[in-house]
Amino acid sequence: MSSSSSASAPSPSTPPPRHRRGHPSAHGATAEVTYTREFASTVNHADATALAIRVAQHAVGEDQHEPATPPIMASEDFGLYAAHTPTNFTFIGNGTTGQPGGTPLHSHDYTFNDAILADGIRYYQELVHQTLARPAD
Repeated sequence: MSSSSSASAPSPSTPPPRHRRGHPSAHGATAEVTYTREFASTVNHADATALAIRVAQHAVGEDQHEPATPPIMASEDFGLYAAHTPTNFTFIGNGTTGQPGGTPLHSHDYTFNDAILADGIRYYQELVHQTLARPAD
């Protein structure tokens, strides 16, 4: 399970560095850079992360989950959802580069690793069971 911290980004009004202006002009072109903040940071909620770890331990076993996954700096729209409710962004174990399912999700040649379907089903079944068994807030 991983969490990201928000990083400061340049202001949209900050002019681009000189080298970004120089490259287009060297080829007789112009360019304009507009920086936008489309996605909120995806930051895992402590209670939701603890639940996700317990669920993974029960669903796939102690030796088949990694509770200390390093944070990633990917752009993810899940952060918008997380701004409204406690969440945990969980990796299901689809694969790493060079393995089945290891191609990044939004790549043209992405293929889901069907071998993990049973683990994914067990994980989400257990998540529902443990969530429903908790007392209401």
